[in-house]
Amino acid sequence: RVHVLKKEAVEAIPALSADDYLMAIPGMTVRRGASFLGSGNVSLRGAGNEAGRTLVLVDGVPVNKSDGGSVNWNAINPGDIQQVEVMKGPGSSIYGGNAMGGVINLISPLPHSKLQGRISQTAGSFDTYNTQARLSGRTEQVHWAVNGRYRQSDGYITTPADEIDEYSVASFLDEYQFGGRLGTTIQQNHLLEASASWYSGKRGTGSNFSGYGFQNEDLAAPRGAYNHYSGINGRLTYRGMTRGGIRLNANLYGQRENYQNIRESLRSGRITRYDVESVRSDAGLLSSASRTAGNHLLTAGIDVRNGGVDGRDVYLTSTDLVINQGQLLQLGIYLQDEIRLGQTPWSLLAGLRYDHANFYNGSFVVKNPTSETAFLQDYAETLPDATFSAISPRISLQYHRKGKYRLFGGYSKGFRAPVLDDMSRTGRISGGMKLANPYLKPEYLDQFEIGGDLFLGQRLTLSPGFFYATGTDYHAYISTGDSLMMNNRMRPIRIMDNIGKVGIKGFEAALSWKALDGLHLNLSYNHQDSEI
Repeated sequence: RVHVLKKEAVEAIPALSADDYLMAIPGMTVRRGASFLGSGNVSLRGAGNEAGRTLVLVDGVPVNKSDGGSVNWNAINPGDIQQVEVMKGPGSSIYGGNAMGGVINLISPLPHSKLQGRISQTAGSFDTYNTQARLSGRTEQVHWAVNGRYRQSDGYITTPADEIDEYSVASFLDEYQFGGRLGTTIQQNHLLEASASWYSGKRGTGSNFSGYGFQNEDLAAPRGAYNHYSGINGRLTYRGMTRGGIRLNANLYGQRENYQNIRESLRSGRITRYDVESVRSDAGLLSSASRTAGNHLLTAGIDVRNGGVDGRDVYLTSTDLVINQGQLLQLGIYLQDEIRLGQTPWSLLAGLRYDHANFYNGSFVVKNPTSETAFLQDYAETLPDATFSAISPRISLQYHRKGKYRLFGGYSKGFRAPVLDDMSRTGRISGGMKLANPYLKPEYLDQFEIGGDLFLGQRLTLSPGFFYATGTDYHAYISTGDSLMMNNRMRPIRIMDNIGKVGIKGFEAALSWKALDGLHLNLSYNHQDSEI
């Protein structure tokens, strides 16, 4: 099942953030914190809210981070999206890890006029303002585009009314984003394009202890604690066709995110502060070659990706410094064949991918320790290297009568690679402490699906579908059986491990009616039942 939001639908949705577009797609779950003050988390077909079970692409390039698997939806400009494509169910046979639940591809508009541009300004309550602008152009051989936005808000109190105290402040917002692309056509069948985007955003967490006891003003955060994301990403794309009819596609990409979280607390009348500072980086090559041979469309590809994290807890009211580091190198190769069965309406698709990954350069270090980090000092170590592999098959069959109906059914296997945060970081979690586990293996999901499309004339389409999936080796925190003293209380020690099994079954249906030109009505129903 593939669901597409075309340009007309995208323009009709008043999206504050890029993940708002996904709310219009059946089977998609979108979770977000306090309005745009939080960060979005999306999942497909009951895969759960664990980050990284759904792969997100921007113009075909992955943007999930190896550190936590998540996507910073706030860093994606919603005004620079023209189309949204969603493939439901495991897509690991082509895209590898992170595609266990499905694949989302956000497509930005290509310039089509010699010169065009737009600017928009919106305003809302709590002194909230959003400015967006885009300018683009095209000549016979060159196209270019630049875009930018600025959004700020004084914010509002997100603390529950019965918990508001003198330390509660408004959760403010202040963010910028700039991007651009430049492409050129080399001869007739070859395109080379470069693009880049920069983002910086601060979001207040709703508390401020700075005015209550800090003797050193340099340690104070005047507007209270906040999260700060800043980063840059870029890609170099080549698309072309050889004289032998082979289509080539290659994306060389990279992203780097600097994350800072100001953490203040008040314990026993004493204010403490430490900042979480984390540098998350990813770089890779995603390439493919395809060729039509008779009734076969053959596609093969190589996918290489290296992700790293350099995280630090910097204590400002003591001398402690806690460091966690690690890198994950992943290599995947795949082959797919789409076969038209003679002159019949039948077609068969079969694919297979092999992935191998290596975790290396992992370490957990505590420097200049005091009582603040006493519970961590016994766990400092250089982490061992580790490897894992995964095989992802896919097979499906389709019967398609153009303009009348389409029926399909198939099986696919997907996996989610472990994230660096679970493999390399030892430290605090909600309710206790966790240990790094470099030997963590992937999660797996086997899905069976049947569905179809019924075209009732040119304006009405009914699309039902059923699916059943079984998951193994799911990740979950389990107790090690040990406890330690944290904040004057005994807390359990946990570790992320492969323990879980899950069964997911569901039904979804969508009805699309083009009532009038410019007026499209969509009705969808989705039911999922999960058992862990």
